[in-house]
Amino acid sequence: MGALTALVLFLICLVVVKRRLFLRRQDSESRKNGYTLLDTDSSATDFLEKRNTPPLVLPKCDTVQPVESEITLPYPETEPRKPRSTSCPDRRNAISELSPKIVENKSKSSETPGTKERRKSRRLRKSKSDSCDHVCQIQFTVFYNYYHSTLTLQLVNASKVPSAFGLNYGSYIEVELQPSSQKYTTKTQLHTNNPVFDEIAEFPEIASDELLNMTLGLRLFTVDRLSHSTMIGQVQSPLAELDLNPENPTIVWRPVTNSYQQSRVSSSLLSLKDIVDKGDLTVSLKYQILTNKVTVVIMKAANLPSLRKIFAIDPYVIVKLSLNLKTVQTKKTSIRRRTTSPIWNEPLVFEIDSKIPITEYSMSFKVKSHNSFSEDLTVGEIEIGHNVEGSGRQHWDDMVVRKNQDRAMCHKIK
Repeated sequence: MGALTALVLFLICLVVVKRRLFLRRQDSESRKNGYTLLDTDSSATDFLEKRNTPPLVLPKCDTVQPVESEITLPYPETEPRKPRSTSCPDRRNAISELSPKIVENKSKSSETPGTKERRKSRRLRKSKSDSCDHVCQIQFTVFYNYYHSTLTLQLVNASKVPSAFGLNYGSYIEVELQPSSQKYTTKTQLHTNNPVFDEIAEFPEIASDELLNMTLGLRLFTVDRLSHSTMIGQVQSPLAELDLNPENPTIVWRPVTNSYQQSRVSSSLLSLKDIVDKGDLTVSLKYQILTNKVTVVIMKAANLPSLRKIFAIDPYVIVKLSLNLKTVQTKKTSIRRRTTSPIWNEPLVFEIDSKIPITEYSMSFKVKSHNSFSEDLTVGEIEIGHNVEGSGRQHWDDMVVRKNQDRAMCHKIK
């Protein structure tokens, strides 16, 4: 215990000695600089006077008087902005942001009379100028060689061809020179609504006297994946109306009209039996030999007759399976409202007897129009079977030969 006390006293003495040495060293340095530690207690002015430092002299500056001249800033030619809204000073008023020209035009349009008439006239002018942008047209050139008595027709292209059933697989043009009955058909251009044909059709041995009495008839058709053609419209161009140049071909643009389809149906008809062209029906057949079933898919119909808007047809199809001219099964599709080109894609399954040969069976497809107030109207009928003539027998034999495969074909409605 005595040794620990002696060690503590020794450390205290050592600290005191070092403290005194530090103060002496600091005092000697302050004397070298001209002041002692006691001088720090005096004021700042007394300390500066003892050091004998020269006073600070400020440079004299001449005062500059301002030039009395008016400064003009260039103002913009436009009117100044309107003040901000008083209700909300931090936001600009929505009306104040509008240019004065717009406000002025709005006030004029609301105050001046006859605005409705001017709007109607502008709409009419716009519709007349833009009507060609939405109409299907055909471009062709006509040239007549007076020396060889040959009429040359170049089919250039077609624009804005509408798609049948929402799809346009291909399109082609059929040309007929009336009344000579000379025809020409272009190649089918696939997957485009603006087909480019660039084909030349020549009609020889045409006298110049007969040329003025002839008419060029161009019919535009679209083709689907089943190679079924649907006529979009036609162009009738009398050669007497064309300005034929003996040196250069005449370039012609003509809109496509559907007058051909409308001419085959008279508006005065009150019965569907009087119509000759009743359209087409596309049907798919599949013979399943293991289950002894025939699957019929009613796909679509095209160019069905229409009388008037108030007599628009609501088509549906009745399918009958017959054995030796006796009806075995009967099924029908759903009704499509007010359309002449309905799409069904509805499957109907018929069972057959395995003991009876399939060649003794036949099918009939009757297209009818629904009528809520009287008896349904019959549009037409097609028959498919081994004992039927025409496309009906070809379709049935193809189904029997290619078993378990879907075979589709388009038939004319009679």
